[in-house]
Amino acid sequence: MTYTEFNLYCKALCLLYKCSESSGIRTKYRNTLVGGAERSTHQTDYGFGKDLVPDVNSSENKAAISWAAETLGMSFVLIEDDHVHVGYRIKG
Repeated sequence: MTYTEFNLYCKALCLLYKCSESSGIRTKYRNTLVGGAERSTHQTDYGFGKDLVPDVNSSENKAAISWAAETLGMSFVLIEDDHVHVGYRIKG
């Protein structure tokens, strides 16, 4: 998956599931400040990552976003409190 494909898929997920993108690419420093995982896909050394925040924060909405992201080939999907982290891991 290319970075362009990843971004297009994220935009499509937001349109289909009424959510917003937040927290895209981070530097290693910023990732540490926000308490991100050491090998977070938000850091370009490890892949591509974004957080998708649904307009209606429900388990059903987050599960639907997660399922669709996995169907599109995103290799790293994690349901968190108020968002779904989607990513594509290219390293480690």
